[in-house]
Amino acid sequence: MVDSYNQIAHQILSKKNHDLFHKHFNEFEVDNQKYLEKDFLIALELLKKSYPATFKLFGETNFKKLTYMFCKYYPYNHSDLKKYGKKLPDFLAALPSLNEYVFLKWIAKVDWFWTQHDEVDMIAPLGTHISWKSVMRNEKDIEIDIDEHHLEKLTLQKNGNEYLIKEI
Repeated sequence: MVDSYNQIAHQILSKKNHDLFHKHFNEFEVDNQKYLEKDFLIALELLKKSYPATFKLFGETNFKKLTYMFCKYYPYNHSDLKKYGKKLPDFLAALPSLNEYVFLKWIAKVDWFWTQHDEVDMIAPLGTHISWKSVMRNEKDIEIDIDEHHLEKLTLQKNGNEYLIKEI
């Protein structure tokens, strides 16, 4: 594929506590009192459930920091629990410190598509679904290989109580 992120993915998922993102989030202190506020903890749990692969890529500490940053721009609103966090993929793409990690936006978009079931189809760069599956399966040799010059259509299919994403 044209834009391969495998080397970055291996660094992210290595057992180094996600050091790759640490430099981008080091201005936030994890023990900050704001991390204990009720609204932050609710937002963190909602985002972890809505973005499981993104959470795996960032790791617990960096995902907390990301959630804190996200909450500053998109405060948690009790009235719409199901839709909270929908803007996270675009937020990731807009962060200047993460602009070299374009794949994060796409992994997050598939996360939302998978967990929210609010649409039956989505368009993504070729390889996005395979890359997302690789992260979700905790594969030993993770593959993040996205061709942003070609698109694929993903569709969500329900089979009984299970959902399946198919490439069309």
